[in-house]
Amino acid sequence: VLVEAEASSNRANKRLYRDIDGAVIGGVLSGIAKYMGINPLWTRLIFVVLLLVSFGTVLVVYFVLWVALPPARTTAEKLQLAGRPVTLAAMREQVTADVS
Repeated sequence: VLVEAEASSNRANKRLYRDIDGAVIGGVLSGIAKYMGINPLWTRLIFVVLLLVSFGTVLVVYFVLWVALPPARTTAEKLQLAGRPVTLAAMREQVTADVS
């Protein structure tokens, strides 16, 4: 029961942000990839395919998300984006990973 409560609290803390650390242009696709736990290459490839199929309509969606999604600047926001608990130990790990 404790494990289920921990897992549901982690999911509740998960938020979508723009990932400016892994950004190529605005960080939208990188943020979506980190949120979903996949390689950003896949979101970028899907975006290119959708760009061609939708005749550019998906580009408007990208710019709307760029404006609507806040960037993950703080350590707590980066942890929430990755779906990790915002604890002191996790923050220390994140900071050492950012420095490296």
